Amino acid sequence: MIKDNPISKREASEHLWRVCFDDTESFIRLYFDHIYKDEDTILLYEDGLAVAHIEMLRYHFVLCGKILPFGYISGACTLPEYRNKGLMKKLLSEALLQMYGRGDIWSVLIPQEQWLYDYYHRAVSYVPAFSKDAMRYSFDQSLDSFVSSVYDRYTSPCGMYVYHTVDQIKAEEMDYALADGGRFYSFDRGSIFYFEDKDRLKIMGMAGNVTRKELSDFLTYYINSHPGLRFLSFVCPSERGEALKDPVNMIRVVNLEALMKIILSDYEFSLRLRANLPAAFTVDDPIIEANKLSYSWDGNTYHRVEKTDFSYEIINIDMVAEALIRSIGKGFVNLMMD
Repeated sequence: MIKDNPISKREASEHLWRVCFDDTESFIRLYFDHIYKDEDTILLYEDGLAVAHIEMLRYHFVLCGKILPFGYISGACTLPEYRNKGLMKKLLSEALLQMYGRGDIWSVLIPQEQWLYDYYHRAVSYVPAFSKDAMRYSFDQSLDSFVSSVYDRYTSPCGMYVYHTVDQIKAEEMDYALADGGRFYSFDRGSIFYFEDKDRLKIMGMAGNVTRKELSDFLTYYINSHPGLRFLSFVCPSERGEALKDPVNMIRVVNLEALMKIILSDYEFSLRLRANLPAAFTVDDPIIEANKLSYSWDGNTYHRVEKTDFSYEIINIDMVAEALIRSIGKGFVNLMMD
C-alpha cells in the first residue's frame, strides 16, 4: 500500500535510489541535500518495507505568456525483486492524482531508456514530446546571425518553456559542475550550461533570463579566448513541436479544464488546436475523473459543454496532449538530470 512515513521517508528514498540507480555519491548528496522534499515524494510499502519510489518535483512553464505549475516525475524506481507486479503503475497513478490536487496543469518525465516511452504511454497516458536540435556554428558566418537564430528558438511566442527559479538554476549549476567537462557561466538572472573538451564546445542550453547581448558576449569571449576552438554547437528546441523523431520528454495533461482555459484565451492558439482536435469531443481519462469533460467548436473557439449527443467523438486524454504538442510548435523542457 501507499503511505507516508515522515520519520524514515528520506532514508527509504535514498536507499531505493542507491539500489536502483548507478549514480555517484556526489550526485546523490546533491539530489537529497538540495532537491529532495518529503512532501513531493511517494513511497509504496510491502510488509513494512519501502519497495517503490517516485518524486513529483515542482517546476513552472511558460505558455501563452502565463507562468503555470507542472510536476516533473523524478526517481521512479522499484526494488528488483518487486518489479513486474504493477507497482509503478500504482505509484504513477497516485502521483497524477496528487499533482492534480496541488494544482499542477500537466506532468513531465524524461525516460532514461527507449522502451520506457512505450511503458509510460500504455500505463498512464504520457506521450512523447519535443525534440532538440544541435545548431552548429560555422566559423566563417556572422556570430550575430548565429546568436539570433539560437535566441529565436528559445523565445518563440507560441512555444512552451520551463521557468527556472533561482534555486533551480543553482541546482543545475551544481549538477553540471559534477559532470566530466561540465561547465556553466552565470549572469544576473540566468546561466548558460556547456561541455568543453579540447577544441570542442557544446552548449547544452540556457536557464533563467539570459539576454541576447549576454549570449553574444559569452560566445565572443569564449571564441576569442580559445583560438584552437574548431567545433561549437548549441542545443536548442527543435523547429517542430511534435516529436515524431527522437523525442526527449513525455508529457501528460493533469488538469484539462485549467489548461484549456489558458489555451482558449489565445485566439491563434485556439485555431491551431482546432486543426488537431475534433469539432466536438468528450475526453476519457482512466485516472483523473475531473478530466472527463466535453468541448465543442463554435467557429471561433472551443467551449466546454455539459450535455452531449452521439456526434461527440470520445478521445483519450493522451490525444489531447498530442494535439497540444502539435499546436505549440516549439518546446523545450530543459531540467537538471535530463
